[in-house]
Amino acid sequence: MLEELLTITDHGRGTNHGLERVPFTSPVRVGSEIRLVASIKDGRRRDDGGVQCRVALVIQVRGQDRPAMVAESIYITYPAEPAETAAPPRPL
Repeated sequence: MLEELLTITDHGRGTNHGLERVPFTSPVRVGSEIRLVASIKDGRRRDDGGVQCRVALVIQVRGQDRPAMVAESIYITYPAEPAETAAPPRPL
């Protein structure tokens, strides 16, 4: 679901560094409609060239006041490698 909410341009590789504070605060009944609400809490450049961001995640259940889950996810993304700068081959 997060891919529908968050787009990272110039993404070469990345990793899901993990989740923090993941309370499951309410059960989700079979057949329930859920939605993911996400917001970027912060982002910072890393010394290794990557960008680390914290994303606040909330899974809401239709008809329930309490969310099913509240969490923080940490993602690290690295830019795409620059394309080869060599001249293209000459036609024969």
